[in-house]
Amino acid sequence: MALQDFIALLDAWGVTDVLIPFILVFTIVFAVLQKTKILGDGKKNYNVMVALVMALAVVIPHIVGRY
Repeated sequence: MALQDFIALLDAWGVTDVLIPFILVFTIVFAVLQKTKILGDGKKNYNVMVALVMALAVVIPHIVGRY
């Protein structure tokens, strides 16, 4: 019962609507940028910023309700 309550609490906080898609998109975009080295070799800060913007561009319209 405690696990079910914890999962319901996380769902009430919006983890399934906001946090999980953000982490998923950020991780995939960052990994692709790191692997392909599109922005240059050793440009981790740029890759993080691009992945952050892409993840926010996916999650924010979902939160606001404007697709």
